[in-house]
Amino acid sequence: MRKLVIVLLSIISINTYAQTTETEYNDLTKGYKIQLESGLDMKKGYYFKDIEEWGLDYSSFQRNVEFKQLFRENESIPCATLMIFKRTDTKYVDYICIPHYDSSSELWERARLDFFKSADSWSSAGKAYAWSMNKMISYLSSQK
Repeated sequence: MRKLVIVLLSIISINTYAQTTETEYNDLTKGYKIQLESGLDMKKGYYFKDIEEWGLDYSSFQRNVEFKQLFRENESIPCATLMIFKRTDTKYVDYICIPHYDSSSELWERARLDFFKSADSWSSAGKAYAWSMNKMISYLSSQK
């Protein structure tokens, strides 16, 4: 019985440890911009892995999306993914957090609302497809 309890607690702690916290979500959606503008160091206990930046060329500007994964020190699975929306002909920059796949439904709802707010000018179909891709990014990032 004792072994069963230890195994169950281990599974639960592994699953909940990787979840995105409210603080991490706020750090990515608000704090990262302040960190960059102020030249501050990365928050202790975390590091980023730069993934890639992709975009589309239009006649006079580009729309780009940069992806970074946020890791807690000593963890091999990211606790969140940061999407940075940019437009080259304006100063438009927006920071979107894609939570870890196992994060709370409340945090996922907040992420969805924030994403839809950023994509306000998009068609409803475009928002739905992009949101589905965000969920897939989260799912794939959470796999070992």
